[in-house]
Amino acid sequence: HRHATHRGIAEGRAFAERFVAERVQFRIEDILVNGPPWNTRIAVRAHDFIPGPEGEGDAYNNRAVLFLELRWGRLVRWEDYEDTERSLAWDAVSSAAP
Repeated sequence: HRHATHRGIAEGRAFAERFVAERVQFRIEDILVNGPPWNTRIAVRAHDFIPGPEGEGDAYNNRAVLFLELRWGRLVRWEDYEDTERSLAWDAVSSAAP
């Protein structure tokens, strides 16, 4: 069954704004696009990370796959798949920071 990980524009925007606020960077490894304009499917494989202070490794790093469905250029479904243990560990560290 389909499972959208982000529902609605506001939820998707809040998710993206958090990535910007926390300085998450992406290294896109692959993009796959398939389908006509009324049923376009996109898959993106990426390495996402936050550089550590003074180049001392990454404060956070993970790998993710995003699946998007578009209808005539409008996003109708967005799914993320990543290592949730790493995400939870980063959430614990970032929420504990002053």
